[in-house]
Amino acid sequence: MQFQHPNASNCGTTNEHRGSEALVFNLCQTTNDTSQWKEGPNVMSNCQNIPLYTPIATFINGAYSSNGGLSGIFLGCLPDGFKIAVQECGSNSTILNLGLGGILTHDPKLYFIVIQ
Repeated sequence: MQFQHPNASNCGTTNEHRGSEALVFNLCQTTNDTSQWKEGPNVMSNCQNIPLYTPIATFINGAYSSNGGLSGIFLGCLPDGFKIAVQECGSNSTILNLGLGGILTHDPKLYFIVIQ
């Protein structure tokens, strides 16, 4: 399933707002303005204390960027990472297992709880 939301980022040259934020906007109780998203606790450092279905996202230098960032929904801890529900541009929503050794948006150390 692909989610769409008017405040989510565009994917490619289409005018369809199906960026990763669309999944979070549709399924979580969070502000629909990513400029108001603040970096909360790091997911890897606090994994055992994070409630299921918490919105999480990549933050670089304290800021989320819809251009190159990724947001999703926390689904639980793994021995070397965690599970996340995501919708990457142009793809259906899916569950990823992010583990140590991942790069860019698949690096679990870059994920933080979304605070509003």
